[in-house]
Amino acid sequence: MFGDAVRATFDLSPSPMALLDVSGRIVRTNFRIAALLGTPPEGLLGRHWSDFAEPADRAAADRALADLVDGRRAILEAAEFEFIRPDGQLASFRSSTSAVIEPGEPPLLLVQLTDLGEERRASRALAELAEQHDHVAAVLASSRQALLATDVRGILTTWNDAMAEMLGWKAEEVIGRPLAALFPGGGKQAQDLVDEVVGGILIPRFASFFPRKDGEHIAVDCDAGPVYDTEGDVIGFSCVFQMHDPEAPDARLRWVNTQVRLLSRLRALIVAGGTPDEVEGAVLTAVASTTFSTHVLIVDVREDGRSMNMRAQLGWEPGVLTSVLQIDETTLMGSALSSGSLLTEDDLENSKYTWRNDNGVLAINAGLAIPVTRDGKVIAGISAYRATGGWAEEDFEYVREIASMYADALTRWEQDAEQRRTELHDRLTGLPTLTLLTDRLEQALERDRADGVLTAVIVLDVDHFKRINETVGHDIGDRLLQAVVPRLRAVAGPGDTVGRLSGDEFVVVLGELETEAEAMHRAEALLEAFVDPFAAAGEEHLLTVSMGLTLAEDGASAQQLLSDADAAAFRAKELGRNRIEVFDRTLRERVTERVKTERELRGAVDREELTLRYQPIVDLRTGFLEGVEALARWQHPERGLVGPGDFIEIAEESGLIVGLGDWVLHTACHQAAQWLEEHELPRPFKLSVNLSARQLANRGLGDSVVRALESSGLPRGALGLEVTESVLLQPDAIDVLTELRTYGVRIMLDDFGTGYSSLSYLRQFEVDALKIDRSFVSELGERRRDALLVSALVQMAGALNIDAVAEGVETAQQAQMLRVLGCGLAQGFHFARPLTIEDATALMRAGGVTAGGRST
Repeated sequence: MFGDAVRATFDLSPSPMALLDVSGRIVRTNFRIAALLGTPPEGLLGRHWSDFAEPADRAAADRALADLVDGRRAILEAAEFEFIRPDGQLASFRSSTSAVIEPGEPPLLLVQLTDLGEERRASRALAELAEQHDHVAAVLASSRQALLATDVRGILTTWNDAMAEMLGWKAEEVIGRPLAALFPGGGKQAQDLVDEVVGGILIPRFASFFPRKDGEHIAVDCDAGPVYDTEGDVIGFSCVFQMHDPEAPDARLRWVNTQVRLLSRLRALIVAGGTPDEVEGAVLTAVASTTFSTHVLIVDVREDGRSMNMRAQLGWEPGVLTSVLQIDETTLMGSALSSGSLLTEDDLENSKYTWRNDNGVLAINAGLAIPVTRDGKVIAGISAYRATGGWAEEDFEYVREIASMYADALTRWEQDAEQRRTELHDRLTGLPTLTLLTDRLEQALERDRADGVLTAVIVLDVDHFKRINETVGHDIGDRLLQAVVPRLRAVAGPGDTVGRLSGDEFVVVLGELETEAEAMHRAEALLEAFVDPFAAAGEEHLLTVSMGLTLAEDGASAQQLLSDADAAAFRAKELGRNRIEVFDRTLRERVTERVKTERELRGAVDREELTLRYQPIVDLRTGFLEGVEALARWQHPERGLVGPGDFIEIAEESGLIVGLGDWVLHTACHQAAQWLEEHELPRPFKLSVNLSARQLANRGLGDSVVRALESSGLPRGALGLEVTESVLLQPDAIDVLTELRTYGVRIMLDDFGTGYSSLSYLRQFEVDALKIDRSFVSELGERRRDALLVSALVQMAGALNIDAVAEGVETAQQAQMLRVLGCGLAQGFHFARPLTIEDATALMRAGGVTAGGRST
């Protein structure tokens, strides 16, 4: 992996070190670690590093190494362990491990050991000396080695004369200040170093830059370590400096240690989802330290591709550089971005590049610039500057690696930003979604309460929008929703918010209102905005809306206001649509009751609170029982028997209908099979079960029907599934029902005649029966038009060779009219109300003649 010079440096280094492969086995050691462990180098090669850990800790050691290789950690926390030398002596060590990444080479792990015995003895001796002699500080101050120390927080406690001479600051200028304060931009890298060392991470000897008081950065070699008290507890951080000598035997190794540590930290930070400030700070530090540069700059390319934005910088005073520069060949960075290639210059003053500095002369003359690319496109750039040239190929490789990591970070931030934008803004209309809408509503409430004015929330629900999608298609429906937006914005004021809740439901938040009347006036203006038709695909469409208005009361939350306005809009639909309803306490009670019903309905099946009633279906010609329709009822423990009108719609909206409907299907099939076995009934006996849109959308519907028939033994032809025309609008609904019909199950079209395009479904899909809606039956004998319509429906069913079943027959006159008109089957209170199992069984035992039926 390393060249000959670096390999020799590694072998002769006074620091005990070993190289591991990614599996944790030793592939190379130096003489120092072999001497420290008392084992010849050849005795260490091939051994697994976890062999040196306690048996109970080996699995954790293996996981830690895997995290390091995968980039989840930049450097392993120092692990302390004891080792029995071949001579029987017990030795204590601390290890520090980091990843070594070289382009084109397999990764290795660099392990460095510290002899804790020596370290603790030296630290304890120093602490004891400090307790015994007041002049220890003078001894440290007069040391010829530049030395600093901090407490565990990074506050400088020691700064000797050699440090003052090296960097220009006197001790009294820095003692008591954070070490990080000496660095431009806050010195996060310096604080990170303190935190790592104090936290127990062993940092190998490394090369770095340190700022002088005069602004110049100098290259130094650093030996950092913890400071212990007499009890062996860490009480601070210390670091010894010397001027970096590139010709020193271990200079290259110190440099590799620096690059490995910083690259590993940067990679781990990006993988962990670091913020732009965190990652860009690490990029600046890594570039400066890996290229011996005093000034570093990060830019990104603007959308026009001709200019660049300043993103982050290190070494310059604020305001030295302009925020936007053109991408051209007048600057080193511009040339690199234009060409897409790494460029260097060793003499900026005499080069073709324009170099200006309005705040004095900088101690830089050489520059390096590299474009940051993604999928072959230049998206950003990084440049580094220093006093002298002589860029090395190793510098290029490490900077390219940094640029690649930064490209990954930019991609992740863009994806995160797009996800946040998608979460906050509706894709179709661009309006704020519920999350952003709630935030803006909370801000409006806070502002208006402080100003003593009112906030109103209006929910608008487009009427019959489902029919629009049915008739003209979802594409035209989407265009109409988009066309609604400018109408709403035209009425809303500049400080108001227009948002989209879901589907065809919009919200307008009105703020800074003086009176309730003003809120109502604005709501009426919104209603009037829908008077004129909307254009889409060259055609005009009339839309109306049901609107709910609520005014904020003291203490009301955004969620409560949205819920109240939505409830008022629902009420407007119930009362006829194309109107405004104002939320009041009575409506809140209804909403509260609705929520309570949904909560109590959950688990009703498991608690065996649901039951079935069976309404007879009668042959009008004979008066005999032809079949039954299974109807769900809820035996509430407190409210008694609850009818379907009070819970089926809630079950449908909440999704509970899927489980409830499955229970109805299986229970009804088993009961019908039992009746067929025990009584003389018409063959096939016809059992009807209602099927909701939610059930049909459930992919397991077909399997559920098959299981119900097979487990009960009910003949396939005995089961009929009743669906409304709206159910057929579900994706793949007709295909699913066709498959069930092929299997032998009858399909019945319920509430026929009330849908928007009934005949179109009869063209697309074969059914076995039409159920004539009760609205046509209720006035038979009183309205001639109803008789004509029922007659037409019956004749159409006959022509299609399918059954016609009249619903809601309540009088003898209605039954007689239906016989005259040729209708074969009917159900309703005239014949029997929905019956319990016991009453239905008694009816069958009596021969199947209902009270309103007659035999012939």
